[in-house]
Amino acid sequence: MSVAASTPIELIQGVYSTLDERIAAGRAHFGRA
Repeated sequence: MSVAASTPIELIQGVYSTLDERIAAGRAHFGRA
């Protein structure tokens, strides 16, 4: 995974997009809607 100093926003958005999916999966797993 290459990190471009000129595009930190895209990097952050990419990380948060996966985090949202993990959080949703975690909530479903623990029964928290």
